[in-house]
Amino acid sequence: MPQERRFIMQGELAHVPEACHFVRESARMVGLSDKQADDCELATEEWCTNIIEHGYHKHGLQGRIEIVCQALPSVFRITIYDDSPPFDPTTLPTPDRSAPLQDRQPGGLGWFFIQELMDTVQYEYRNGRNTLIMTQHDPNVGDPAPAQPDSAFPARTLANGVRVITPSGRIDSATGRQFEAALNAQLEAGFNRIVVEMQSVTYISSTGLKVLLSALRRAQAQGGGIALAALTRRVREVFELSGFDTIFTLADATDAAARLLERD
Repeated sequence: MPQERRFIMQGELAHVPEACHFVRESARMVGLSDKQADDCELATEEWCTNIIEHGYHKHGLQGRIEIVCQALPSVFRITIYDDSPPFDPTTLPTPDRSAPLQDRQPGGLGWFFIQELMDTVQYEYRNGRNTLIMTQHDPNVGDPAPAQPDSAFPARTLANGVRVITPSGRIDSATGRQFEAALNAQLEAGFNRIVVEMQSVTYISSTGLKVLLSALRRAQAQGGGIALAALTRRVREVFELSGFDTIFTLADATDAAARLLERD
């Protein structure tokens, strides 16, 4: 995700699910686990609900809530601002979870949940706004994204980490070196599981086959593999004629090819 994402909503309960979705999505984008993302979502819901019920509605006010998610080195930080009257939650008593039913008081659990779920929690009243700062720690947050290799062909990365490259037109003696350079760039960048989408390839010669074979050997040496997806009839005939259909993993669609690479 970008280093900072911002979400602003009206202080109404109907908008709280949107805030929760925003925070959870941001947490998953920076690589937090499902458990950490769940914790961030619940802490956000508890605090936003408290703002609306006890800060705005209780005082007959209307206002907005601003949420800022930041990816810092090893830290995912959530900052929530609101314009309701000042209220310091750190003054709240810790609920007695062992108390019998008749001694239990409704409420008070929201702040307890926030403190238990998040690694750090800090409250401030600054610039006329309540400010709550919550963090989750993870060593992978804030690391720079790996550089994407330059390529003359469109390329993208699937959710499972498989790299997809899409050549088009002819792969022959005139374009073979360019295609070879594109595949090598992916391998050198650390992408050792590659799907080559072939639906736009209209022609392939022995030069193209040699490029693919060389790339396959290199990928396998790195513990990965190369699969080919959506071959046209003419291109598939060349693979069958050369026996390359028994060497390469072939699939009708990109997703299927990616799944086959996962099992290799």
